[in-house]
Amino acid sequence: MMRLLKVELSRLFSRRLVRVLAIVGLLGFLAVDGLIAARSNTDTASAHARADVVVQSQYQNCLTQVGATNGRGPTKADCDSQLPAAQLKNCLAAVAAEGNPTGPGRITREQCIRNSDPYFQDPRFHFAEQAGNLFVAAAFIFMMLGLLIGASFIGAEWQTGTFASLLTWEPRRQRVLAAKLTAAVIGIELMAIPLTGALVGGAAIAANIRGTMDGTTMHFMGQLGVMAARVFGLVALFTLIGAALATFTRHTVAAVAVVGGYLVVGELIGAIVSPWWKNHSLGAQITAVIQGRYVYYLDPPRGVEMSSPTGVVGTVRWHGERYLHAGGASIIIGLLTLALVAIASITLRRRDVI
Repeated sequence: MMRLLKVELSRLFSRRLVRVLAIVGLLGFLAVDGLIAARSNTDTASAHARADVVVQSQYQNCLTQVGATNGRGPTKADCDSQLPAAQLKNCLAAVAAEGNPTGPGRITREQCIRNSDPYFQDPRFHFAEQAGNLFVAAAFIFMMLGLLIGASFIGAEWQTGTFASLLTWEPRRQRVLAAKLTAAVIGIELMAIPLTGALVGGAAIAANIRGTMDGTTMHFMGQLGVMAARVFGLVALFTLIGAALATFTRHTVAAVAVVGGYLVVGELIGAIVSPWWKNHSLGAQITAVIQGRYVYYLDPPRGVEMSSPTGVVGTVRWHGERYLHAGGASIIIGLLTLALVAIASITLRRRDVI
């Protein structure tokens, strides 16, 4: 088995598509890091000064309208309430009144401070805030690459006849399929892990030099590590899906067409036809795995009032937030992958390879 796996890995990395995608991915990620560094700077004083000018201009415009419309315009108190200091005070009071600022959907003290001045545009790149977004972007990129590489690795061999030729000296079809699937997964992981590391590591360097690393605690890094494990696991599953589809369709384009057809029918049309499907489709499950959970909202039943941020409206409080968690979503995607691999295995065993 190890000899066969080495042969498949050599075959995979000798393919031009894999080498080109690896080089393009590296150059693209380095360009993203360079753009992050170029757009970030630590001159917050100038940003605050620009924000103060806008705030004072808005405040003076508000004052000119006080009493100008026969009592139907704003009052001076209304104008004062729009100042950043007043907004921060009101927000902190709401947090204190809520009593549970860390619960789902609750605003925190840090968010109050950050949002108190809507005109201030922080020029710094915040690594702690954006690292998760970088992982999300990398996840979708490598899931698509995994599908493409997995499908083309096996589909191209069917089209060129290499698969059938291989079975002349290794007739155990399941063994051959296992080696090819394993090689495809190893190949994409050897591409995804270092390239994602380069993307996130370069962003961390840019933030340390020209941005800020505030909030980058050991707990945060642990969460980032868990997210990375989920992302790379998902990439492996999608590589297996692409390879399995190409195994029983025997064509790269056919495998890609199946995926494209699902995206149109299953995700776009399905979301329009069924709100339930929109919140439980494969796309929602993928988001739950990558981000840890997927949040969606349900409208209240007739006669039930929605809850307000500070208390109960009406006689019944309705919490419309619902969640798909990463654990359950991982099981669903894993079972789908297992089913497709099983179909590919059965098809390969029973069909003529010629």
